[in-house]
Amino acid sequence: MLYNISLEDIERHAESVYEAVVVIAKRARQINDEQKRLVEMEMREVMAEVKDDLLDDDQPREPIQRPFMRLPKPTTQALQEFLEGKLRYTYIEREEEADAEQSKAATEEQ
Repeated sequence: MLYNISLEDIERHAESVYEAVVVIAKRARQINDEQKRLVEMEMREVMAEVKDDLLDDDQPREPIQRPFMRLPKPTTQALQEFLEGKLRYTYIEREEEADAEQSKAATEEQ
């Protein structure tokens, strides 16, 4: 599916387009890794069936029929999640600064 996305839609969910691209790319990598594990599990099942089929030399072999896995493209799925506001992200530096400020405030109170 091909469609145009306005920059305003992207900037509504991020401080800049560049930030959005990084967030979407990281999520797409996560989705790709999940899909890869899913395909590997499916292949193990197919290979187990093939192995079982090879052990039965007496019987005629039928081709293994399995439905083709149609998975969404990781980038498309990540972009959709981003535009729907399903992705949350923070900066590590900002988290560390907030933790440092909380620690400093706690020591000052004592």
